[in-house]
Amino acid sequence: MYYKKAERNRKTPKQKKGVCSNSVRSEALMWKQKLRKQEEQHDGYVRCISCGRIIPLSTAEGGHFINRKIRATELENDNINPQCHECNCMYEGNIVMYRINLVKKIGEKRVNRLELMAQASRGDFEALSSLSIPDRILVTQKRTEQFYEESIADSKQKMKELQEKICGF
Repeated sequence: MYYKKAERNRKTPKQKKGVCSNSVRSEALMWKQKLRKQEEQHDGYVRCISCGRIIPLSTAEGGHFINRKIRATELENDNINPQCHECNCMYEGNIVMYRINLVKKIGEKRVNRLELMAQASRGDFEALSSLSIPDRILVTQKRTEQFYEESIADSKQKMKELQEKICGF
């Protein structure tokens, strides 16, 4: 005997209030990486933060020192720098050289701040207590869709200002 299974009423799950969709987050990351590469470019070229190679802006990637899974630092300017594809993907960020060159670029104190934020995000209470109050908020605050949309708008505005500065308008 053939029984037809009852079709389930398949509704798409409702998005929880305050939770961000991955597409908005991805777009925010993309715009921030574009902005950071544009800020670092000179005549259409950038220097890979890890290996130091000069590469065309069009092939550069926005590499993260602290993995972008750590939401507290994913959009931090200090955490995103141009990288060549080899360092970013094949050498998994070439993180040792990334750190050495990042310290040369922005200083030990700012690099330590990023590392403390990452440790605090992973549940290290001691690291959390050593952060400034604004950084504690960044670590403990949930990222909402509105947060990412504001980041997108901010990055687009800064890109426009950079383009106007470069073109001389």
